[in-house]
Amino acid sequence: MVVVAAASGTIAYATYSSITSNPGDSFAAGSVTITDNDGGSAMFNNVTGLQGGQLTSAGCIKVTYDGTLSANVHLYATVGGTGLDSYLSVLIYRGTNSGGFNSCTTWTSDSTNYIGLGAGIIKYGTLSSLGTSYATGLVDPISSSPETWTAGESHWYQFYLQLQSNPLPSVEGLNATITFTWESQNT
Repeated sequence: MVVVAAASGTIAYATYSSITSNPGDSFAAGSVTITDNDGGSAMFNNVTGLQGGQLTSAGCIKVTYDGTLSANVHLYATVGGTGLDSYLSVLIYRGTNSGGFNSCTTWTSDSTNYIGLGAGIIKYGTLSSLGTSYATGLVDPISSSPETWTAGESHWYQFYLQLQSNPLPSVEGLNATITFTWESQNT
């Protein structure tokens, strides 16, 4: 019995194993990136002496989407000043242009009548009605629904601002500052 116990203490066990692997897996988040060609300059710089009904000269800007995910784009404005924005109307066209930032000499409006006011017009109304955030901003349109932007897509916009034809006498001396913002979001 002692011999069997001693012999069993020296018994070796064999272990079987096998391994496989799948190396090189990697992940990266998509991007939502939008830029414009303004180079940090204002479309309307120091416009003074506006009179009722006077339309400003056109400002043109190209907006480009370089994200890897499709996105919707909204335009909104941040305004400051002493209240003139409530009396300013904004007229925005979408179209094509071969000039650079703020050079509208080769402007051609899109042929689509987006909102029933004429070819290429995407907004006409008071500046304050443009919205102040992505949620309330102007949705970039196509003929029947919001546009979904994809990588490398760009569009030109032409802006006019106009002091309302019959502003109240109280607008005299008021001013406004405006920052136009395009925001893209993947949904």
